[in-house]
Amino acid sequence: MDLSIRRLYVKNGIETLKSDSFILDTNIFIYYLNDRHEVEKFFTEEFILNNNLYYSIITEIELLSFPRLTEDESGVIRELLKKFLPISITEDIKEKTIEIKRNTNIGIADSIIAASSIVLDAALVTRDEPDFARVKEISLINPFS
Repeated sequence: MDLSIRRLYVKNGIETLKSDSFILDTNIFIYYLNDRHEVEKFFTEEFILNNNLYYSIITEIELLSFPRLTEDESGVIRELLKKFLPISITEDIKEKTIEIKRNTNIGIADSIIAASSIVLDAALVTRDEPDFARVKEISLINPFS
C-alpha cells in the first residue's frame, strides 16, 4: 500500500495516519479468506485507502500458525497482510495488556489485541463481541450484527 500520499503523524509512539482507525481481529481475516460477504467492506481498496487499518502481530502469528496451512495459503495471507499496518507490542500496549489481563478473564492474545485498540484509539472489528465487551474502553464493530 502506497502511504506516500497520506500524511503520517505519531500517536502513542506509533506512526499512524489521520482518519478513521480500525484494528481487524483474526476472525475477520479468516472470514474474508473464506469469502464471507459480511466483512468484504473492510477489504475494499476504497476502504483501505481512506482509513487506517491495522492488525496485531498476534493476528499474523495466529493466521500463519495453522498446522495444515499450505505454502500457497501462507503466501496469500502474507500478501493480504501487506495491505494493512502491523502493530507490534510497544511499552504502552504491554502495560495496557497487563491491566486488561488482571481485570478480565480474557486470554493473552485477545488482551493484546484489545490493548492495541485502546492505545491506538482504533475501533476493533471482531465477531467476538462477548469476549471483548468485558473491556469497557474499546469501541467494537461486529460486521455480523
